[in-house]
Amino acid sequence: MLRWFRKYNKFILVIGCAVLMVAFLIPQAIQQFSPKPGDRVVGSIGDEGVTSSELAAASRGLEILQRLGLGGLANYEREQWFLMLRDAEAAGLGASDVEVSQALASRGIDPNTDAAAEAAERLGLRVDDLRSVMRDFLVAERYRMLASGHRFDSTGATLSSSPGLVALQMLNEAQNFLRSEQAQQFGPAFQRQLEQQFANSIGGTGRLSPPFVEAVLHDEAERVSGRLAVLEPEVDDAARAGVSEAQLQRLFAEYSSFLPGRGSPYPFGYRVPDRVSLEALSVPMQAVRDTVEVGTVDVLEAFRRDNPGATPTEAQRLEVESRLLERRADAKLRDAANLLRGELEAARRGIPTAPDGRLELGPGVAYNAPALEELAELVRASTGVEPRLTRRTDRLIPVEDAAALEGLATAGLPELRLPFASLLMELPAFGPEAPADPAAAGDELLPEVSLVPVQVGVAMPLLTDFRDGSLHLVRITAADAAHEPESLEAVREEVASDAARVSAYESLLGRRDALLAQAASDGIDALDARSIVDAPPFPRRTRRTLDGRPAAPTLPEAGRAPALVDAAFEAVAGLPADADVEALPAAERLVAAGIDGRMALGILRIDALERPTRADLRSAVASGVLTGLDRVLIAEEDEDPVSEAALRERLGFTDEG
Repeated sequence: MLRWFRKYNKFILVIGCAVLMVAFLIPQAIQQFSPKPGDRVVGSIGDEGVTSSELAAASRGLEILQRLGLGGLANYEREQWFLMLRDAEAAGLGASDVEVSQALASRGIDPNTDAAAEAAERLGLRVDDLRSVMRDFLVAERYRMLASGHRFDSTGATLSSSPGLVALQMLNEAQNFLRSEQAQQFGPAFQRQLEQQFANSIGGTGRLSPPFVEAVLHDEAERVSGRLAVLEPEVDDAARAGVSEAQLQRLFAEYSSFLPGRGSPYPFGYRVPDRVSLEALSVPMQAVRDTVEVGTVDVLEAFRRDNPGATPTEAQRLEVESRLLERRADAKLRDAANLLRGELEAARRGIPTAPDGRLELGPGVAYNAPALEELAELVRASTGVEPRLTRRTDRLIPVEDAAALEGLATAGLPELRLPFASLLMELPAFGPEAPADPAAAGDELLPEVSLVPVQVGVAMPLLTDFRDGSLHLVRITAADAAHEPESLEAVREEVASDAARVSAYESLLGRRDALLAQAASDGIDALDARSIVDAPPFPRRTRRTLDGRPAAPTLPEAGRAPALVDAAFEAVAGLPADADVEALPAAERLVAAGIDGRMALGILRIDALERPTRADLRSAVASGVLTGLDRVLIAEEDEDPVSEAALRERLGFTDEG
């Protein structure tokens, strides 16, 4: 046996080594050639796969930009950011090393010193990685401007013509100003406005040709004026008799979800609004002043405390008397407030409070709040002031009407800057609806915390009149949230009246041509109209206002009448710039259209047409109106070309299951 091993020991050694090598190398080979978790394909662009590691890198880049204070400028989703950079690379966009260095320097990271290395170390990166992320930001900004069809105007920029660099410069300027004492004096509202202006200013301006801009400005600056007659329908017995049950059902179904006066196109609405019933005790400041007396001796003593031995003049006496009167009235009002607060706190004592700050009133809980008459008697006996009681408890009234009651319309909580109308909306009945299945909401269902814990049956915190300081104690006795009527029967009378108005309005519109002919032959002032007034120069309908909502100018007695405005400008569209409108035949100067919001017919006689000159247009184009003009021209329904949905469609990106 030993002889056999000695004979074949070399072969055994070779085979053993080979086996050991295979044993050690197979796991490594499996690990090397098997798909890595980071290389898992999660999507595709055409035939090319997109791996999870690529998306993770995009997510990491956004995180770094966030930590560099650029989250507001790079407010993108992960896939959106990845696709932007992918498309920018395909388009050949880039950023120079100089631009990257300037961008880092704008964030306080000098790439020529150790600051870059220190910043990269804090972020767990290399300096090259930090530069790469900043380069991505600059490229993405340039891509965004191009993809959005915007041009970039670097006027006033000191860094370069790169959109990203100028955005960084403007961000620094805005942040520096917000940290200044001057900005702090204006408060949060001004700061939010400044931030919004900054966001708008970095958007660039549209790639609009000067002729197109001139044409749009021409339309925006054009004005029409004339004489306007507003005719209202007459609801007679024939209009009422012509209403069918089917019409009532149709009108009810169409407007039952609208609040009264809020429907469209007609100003109908059958939804029952938020309603309350309430009672209030008021201590008017004037009533307090009427109980305060200031004698001559009081005035003289007060004056001589500041001016020993002097005798006041008549003006000085009146000034001191007024000051003493205000002080004593304020003191008496504070006494009344402390008295009322004490009584209310005594009634709440011993009653548990819910997490939202409201009292837990239920079976077995005695909340014995004193009646307002008792509180009024206490105030009267303590201060000599006659309080005023207000009661609206016999029926529910709309919240808007309750908020407009005498004294309460200008009352609220000054320390929170909350008016009474806002406090009413803190009632639980008017809050968001609870989910049908709270358990299914999971962690997303957070406990509601009320700013002011207002509830039915419990007096609100004492309110103060913002004008003169009068006190108001208000107790809501019932609350009913807005809801649709149960059936047509609940509002049948109102719906029938509105249906008759529609019938009469349609009949009036049917007489449009006859009324135009009458106005042309007899003159517009001969019409039997509710009102006939001069219409001062008005513009055409804006395509889109800066807040994103289309709007028509307001005409006297007619309000917003978009159809009438459109008809007026259509009538003058073909006229030459130097046309004498008043020389035209009367029939060519008259236009008519229904005003659905008022349920009236408007007839306008055009008397004048104002148009801008070529010099006006050239001046406007040369001025800084383009940014505002962009927001007028962009249709509300237009999709953002760099939104994630638009990028997915344009690049053909699909998710892998």
